[in-house]
Amino acid sequence: MKRVMIRLLLPVSLLLAASAVQPADTGKRSRHLHDFYCRSCHSSTIYLLEERKVASREALIERVTAYGDSGKVSLTQEELRGIADYLGRAYYDF
Repeated sequence: MKRVMIRLLLPVSLLLAASAVQPADTGKRSRHLHDFYCRSCHSSTIYLLEERKVASREALIERVTAYGDSGKVSLTQEELRGIADYLGRAYYDF
């Protein structure tokens, strides 16, 4: 009986453990934050302007973080980094 219980519970516990390791943000939340905070002031065409493009992921994180540090929005560093990651995937192929 114990073997049967172990055989049944082991796969379930492994699945639960694996799901706990998944990142909390799959991009949906970051996109929502971007749409709510960033697009409220400007459209996404700003990312396509040659003079506004960034050359690296690090530069993009720095630019997004600068907006967060300006006091115009109240987002955590993790949220700002998530927005930068979203922009990197959506517009810059980083």
